[in-house]
Amino acid sequence: MPEELQVTLPITGMTCANCVATVERNIKKVEGVNQAVVNLSSERATVELNPNQASVDDESPGSGAPAMTLLLVRQTWLFSA
Repeated sequence: MPEELQVTLPITGMTCANCVATVERNIKKVEGVNQAVVNLSSERATVELNPNQASVDDESPGSGAPAMTLLLVRQTWLFSA
């Protein structure tokens, strides 16, 4: 079984359950993500991923804004802190 890494990402701007479902569904589409649970009240996503296929960087390239970025082989999802 591949090694797994669990990370918690801050997610801002969600206002309803539909936002949660949309963010969760799109995180789960990412290659290397095995599980994603998004919580509206805590504004966080808990993500289990395979570190050989995806990784997490704590800096938003070029923006200077604090962010957590889930870096992928072909896609980058940016979640602002």
